Amino acid sequence: MDETKVIFRKWNEKDGTVFAIFPEEVATDDPSYCYACAHKGGSGACLDYVAIKRSRLATAEEYEDLQSELESRGYRLKIIQRVPSTAYETRRQAILSPE
Repeated sequence: MDETKVIFRKWNEKDGTVFAIFPEEVATDDPSYCYACAHKGGSGACLDYVAIKRSRLATAEEYEDLQSELESRGYRLKIIQRVPSTAYETRRQAILSPE
């Protein structure tokens, strides 16, 4: 299995939930949206630029539980800090040419 790029963020709101953005993973048939998830199956579509504007990077200590949960589901994670400039095009191509 290939590595999956992930960005761990923490919402700015009071509860400060830690979540993962998968900037190159398709969430809908609209390439503007990528996949995102939090603990215990909380997942869905995400506009990466909106989520980033409303959150901050999570520290390793803050995201370690979520990282472990994702790895236990079989993910091989490549932790990154920024959305790659090619992420939208990667999602668009995945929609146009599904495996």
